[in-house]
Amino acid sequence: LYRPPSIATRHNLLCIKLASASLVVLLGSMKVKLEIVGATNLPNADWWPTGHSDPYCICEVMGRHKSTVNTRVIDNCENPKWNHTAEVLWDGESDMVFKVMDKDNFKRDDLLGHAILHGAQITRGFNGKLALLGPQDQRANGSGRAGRPSGSQPYVGIDVHWRLFRGASGTVSVDPLNGGLAKAQSGPELHVRVIPESPQCLPCGVCVIC
Repeated sequence: LYRPPSIATRHNLLCIKLASASLVVLLGSMKVKLEIVGATNLPNADWWPTGHSDPYCICEVMGRHKSTVNTRVIDNCENPKWNHTAEVLWDGESDMVFKVMDKDNFKRDDLLGHAILHGAQITRGFNGKLALLGPQDQRANGSGRAGRPSGSQPYVGIDVHWRLFRGASGTVSVDPLNGGLAKAQSGPELHVRVIPESPQCLPCGVCVIC
């Protein structure tokens, strides 16, 4: 005769299923110490003629353990130092997206630049600068060009953008008619530190690493 499982048996089976699902989610996950140090050469997005950007940074942890880290706002500064630290849970493979924003009181906050730290970089640990990409690449004169020479001679400007494998970047402005070469200028960059810790595991009482 068929006897349905008891309430205790069904409860135990449910606990096993839940524990298995949790192990799948947490396998390979780890805590990561994140430090958003600061940024350099940010564009001035303030609408007031004598004002400056009021930057803050957002870090979005992608993947199974989505979370967001926000720094404080630093007023009137294009080279902010936040030194903001946080500990986040990371799934061991997904990217982190950084967005540097300009705080505005009367309109939507402006995006000053964004960068992606890839999962492979997080796994190894990272301490360096990321090139910030944004909707516009403002330079010293705010026109997107590294600088136009003064005078009335013909001018054709060609901007050559470069980027190294560690994320450093800059722009060289070349005038082929006059043989001019403007000084290379670094673009906006974000300095971050990421230190991965040991992988996390659900204390299931079965595997030997718990």
